[in-house]
Amino acid sequence: LCVNKNQISNLAAWVEKLVQAFPRLKYLSMLHNQACPNFLNGGTAKQYRDYRLYVVSRLRGLGQLDSSAVTAEE
Repeated sequence: LCVNKNQISNLAAWVEKLVQAFPRLKYLSMLHNQACPNFLNGGTAKQYRDYRLYVVSRLRGLGQLDSSAVTAEE
């Protein structure tokens, strides 16, 4: 599911909708959204790491997030 550049600002609410609608989601890209803090929109490496950990913890079957494979460590 690619939702890049969709003005998503509330990460928790958005991810909960995804959990309900797509519990077996394998691929998600949310780049260029306020809810996805990274170097493209002024976020820090720590913010992006925390974002990834949160999304992966809620969408347990995710294999790829924002063009990067989900690691075993995540």
